[in-house]
Amino acid sequence: MQSLFTRIRLEIASKRIRIIDLSSIY
Repeated sequence: MQSLFTRIRLEIASKRIRIIDLSSIY
């Protein structure tokens, strides 16, 4: 269960980073 939780956490972090990158570009 820990691996799954960390995996979801990483996905959320990556999505946030992508959103930040898009906002910074525009």
